[in-house]
Amino acid sequence: MWEQSVPEGLHPGEGTHVGAVREGLQPMGRAQFGEVCGGLSPLQNTPSLEWSYLSLSEWQCLSVTVVPRWVQIGCHADDLSYAAELRRPPLAVKKFKVEKNTMEVSSLLVGLIYVIMPKESTLGQISVTIKEAVQAPFFRHGETDISAWQSTIRQYPAPWAEPATENIILTVPAADVHHMDNPESLLSIWNKKMNAIGRRAAISATLPRPERMVADVQVSHDCQDCLWFTFPADSIHAGYPVMHQLESVTEMVDVQLSSCLPPPPPPKKKANGLWGAIHELGHNQQQPEWEFPPRTTEATYSLWSVYVNETVLGIPRDKAHKALALELRKKRIQDYIENGAQLKDWEVFTALETCLQPQEAFGKEAFIEIFSEYQNMSELPDDNDSKMNLWAETFSRLAWGWPIKESLSQQRAVSFPSWSDDPMKQYIS
Repeated sequence: MWEQSVPEGLHPGEGTHVGAVREGLQPMGRAQFGEVCGGLSPLQNTPSLEWSYLSLSEWQCLSVTVVPRWVQIGCHADDLSYAAELRRPPLAVKKFKVEKNTMEVSSLLVGLIYVIMPKESTLGQISVTIKEAVQAPFFRHGETDISAWQSTIRQYPAPWAEPATENIILTVPAADVHHMDNPESLLSIWNKKMNAIGRRAAISATLPRPERMVADVQVSHDCQDCLWFTFPADSIHAGYPVMHQLESVTEMVDVQLSSCLPPPPPPKKKANGLWGAIHELGHNQQQPEWEFPPRTTEATYSLWSVYVNETVLGIPRDKAHKALALELRKKRIQDYIENGAQLKDWEVFTALETCLQPQEAFGKEAFIEIFSEYQNMSELPDDNDSKMNLWAETFSRLAWGWPIKESLSQQRAVSFPSWSDDPMKQYIS
């Protein structure tokens, strides 16, 4: 529950991320919610949010009619209580347990209204009636009528909007979608990117639930299970939802910047793909069986950035991220070898190199096959040494200073032919 007051001098509707509702109050809304299925990855194994397409005005009291469920106002879930400086109220989400068929709820802040679905639930259709709320701009890829969007929906008065595909929902300031005549072009690109993310993880192209990406004026640096990436101005972190700075909204909703399709965008804006957002969405596909924390924390998830940029956007890896320029990759490997190939130095882009080399040798689909094989394994180890040995047995080389068991080295020597094109040969005499 939201119990912390707004800091002195920080009005919830001024100078913060929440904005203000424009004129156009709607007295009632109704939403139909579908099924939420199980099968989520460990990081995703949390309750899901289903949006009502409505927003609460600041200081407004609304009436909610729903079978017993939790209702949430707002989606900017990062806790900023320990931030040295505040650009918005520290807690901007309020949750209510609806214990009777109809109840009144309110919040100091403007916020989109959601029903919280229990994790791994299959609820079928439920109906929700909300009174005294305002409508918010929304667009569903392949569903929303373009003429209705152009004439009415994009001008709904709530300050936040949610364009969405079946696999991702983007929560952005409504002002950033008012100018869009046809969001289908943007969402078609996002649909391809999200399908590639699922394919890269060796799971269904339709994710167990849509990912959420929420823009915020301030992102927490104390988020549990968060990864940080500069994108493009400050921070972004993984989770449900993925949280990112307002400054990156243009990257999310501009067709040219999001897709890098011709005609190319001006060089000063963007010309090298979309790395950070895909990196964090890849992090949400994490599986502990093939992760070796903390060494691979910032490495394997970048495989999604490489894959999506190359297969969907047509951006080669050395253009998608400057650290993957060939000369920098060679120097990184050389430095690693010259320093004794110590496991403590095997991290971030050095660890990513271990994945890129076999992927470049055996094709983009190689890791998809490996991840698929992992999904069919049972009684997988949970310590790093054993997990690394299993990974080596399944796919990789022995040249990275991993604690490979001697028995496995002998087994591989007998069972597998030598890799004649091993790229590490040039570094190891």
